[in-house]
Amino acid sequence: MGDVVINRAHGYFTGTDYVSEFYNQNDPSNLDLVRFLNRLKPVSTSANFRYCELGCGHGLTSITLAACYPEAEFLANDLLPAHIASAKALKDQLGLNNLTFLEADFEQLLAQDYEPFDYIISHGVYSWVTEYQKSLIRQFVDANLATNGVFAFSYNCKAGWSEIENIVELLRLAVTRISDFDTPDVSAKILQQTKQLFHLNKGFLSAKSRASHHLQQLIRHDTELKYLLHEYANTGWRSLHVSEVMEDMAELGLSYSGSINLLDNMDMLLDDEIQGAMDSLETNAEREMVKDLALNKTFRTDIYGKNNHQLHRESLDDLDEHHATCVLMLLKDKASWAFDEPVKHYGNILHEERHGPLLEFVAQGGKSIHECYEFGIGRG
Repeated sequence: MGDVVINRAHGYFTGTDYVSEFYNQNDPSNLDLVRFLNRLKPVSTSANFRYCELGCGHGLTSITLAACYPEAEFLANDLLPAHIASAKALKDQLGLNNLTFLEADFEQLLAQDYEPFDYIISHGVYSWVTEYQKSLIRQFVDANLATNGVFAFSYNCKAGWSEIENIVELLRLAVTRISDFDTPDVSAKILQQTKQLFHLNKGFLSAKSRASHHLQQLIRHDTELKYLLHEYANTGWRSLHVSEVMEDMAELGLSYSGSINLLDNMDMLLDDEIQGAMDSLETNAEREMVKDLALNKTFRTDIYGKNNHQLHRESLDDLDEHHATCVLMLLKDKASWAFDEPVKHYGNILHEERHGPLLEFVAQGGKSIHECYEFGIGRG
């Protein structure tokens, strides 16, 4: 694997490839569903939409989606040659003619001309590169997003990271001490060496701190070295408040549409105290900030739209057949519903009185988007 390599222009680790994953939440149908549930007009009105993925890694997301939407056009870029080489090999093996991969950084990508994209996606990039690279991403979106398009991306959330983000620098320094990444169990050694520092049990290095717990989680999940390096070895790493992200997006004429994660859009799942605090606030920035702080959120997946046209009930008839016939279904039967227990990955409580009617409604053989809209799922 060799030495630690940081591309100083980007602040990003380039010494090895990253893990290959498919991020199903970046499917255009999911992005449109989120917008619809939040009373906003879906983006796609036809099968021949245009989709761009910034920082695609091995390209598995774009490849899978290109296969699912053969009439659409896809473009994806990445800085690492190994990523693009493996992406192109799989694309050619599958015979996908509607997908183009570019080995290019954001400056090179920005220098080219494109037809507008309906969807621009970026997973695991924005918080991990320098401020200059972030500005290039915003410039690309500003120049190439279609009139009714959306920009969906993820970033590390300062609300949850502020208490533990010193751990990022500790891990980065630990990584730079490693001379041979090919030795066995090197990832576990990096984590265990860093964990030893918490035996001081003083200040930030308290054995019972959230930072210590975060390290323990990485150890428990046997974190892969590729993930550890790409997540924590970057000099450009920075967590962000949702409020500052919203301000940056507003300068591009983009406003918040919702979260890529469906559960995060359902404020009905929050407890009464959090809902009450959010209801007392006037702006999306304040409401989302309070929610992040109350839940100690460390990761956000946001969708921003250029023209967030509000849907009214009379607008439902204007939706295309694809969105009108989408159906939501429950994957668990009623006997397995667990009320008054924490919801996995969210930290909320399902209350039978408040949430039971919603589950009962969807459990009646699945419900179309129209029916869910009428029932009142989503904001407003």
